[in-house]
Amino acid sequence: MPLYHPHDTFVRRLKEYDPMLRVRWSDYARSWQLERKMRHGKSSYGNSPNPDVNRRYQDGYVHVFSIPYEWLDGRVFKALDLADLWKMGGAKALNRRMDQEIEAKEERDARNQKDDLRYVANDMFTAMQYRGGSRVGYGGRLGN
Repeated sequence: MPLYHPHDTFVRRLKEYDPMLRVRWSDYARSWQLERKMRHGKSSYGNSPNPDVNRRYQDGYVHVFSIPYEWLDGRVFKALDLADLWKMGGAKALNRRMDQEIEAKEERDARNQKDDLRYVANDMFTAMQYRGGSRVGYGGRLGN
C-alpha cells in the first residue's frame, strides 16, 4: 500500500487532461509516477527487480515521467503540454523540426570552426612576421 495518495482535485484535473493517465506514489522510487494506459496489449518489460516496472507491466501502463513529492501541482500539466506530441504536429513534424535544428547546429559549428581557424592562422601569420622582423612598426631590423 502506497505511503501517499494524490489530491482528488489533481486526479480530476489529470483525468480531464487525458483519461488514460494515472498518478500513483512509488515507495520504491520515493516519487509520484505518472503513467499512461496502453491502448493495445502490454509492453515487454520482462522480469525486473524494480517493483514499479512489474506493477506497470501487470496493469498495462507505461511510464511517462516521475514527479518529486512536492511538485504535484500545475507544473505537471505544464510539462505535459510541453511534451505533447500532437500539439507539436505529430511525430513527422517533430522529426522535421529536429532535423532542421541538427542541420542548423552543424552549419553553426562549421562557421565557428572556420572562424577559429582564421583566428589561429592570423595569429600565426602575425607571430611569423614579428619573428622575421619584417612587420611594419616592429622597430626591429628588417630582413635578417
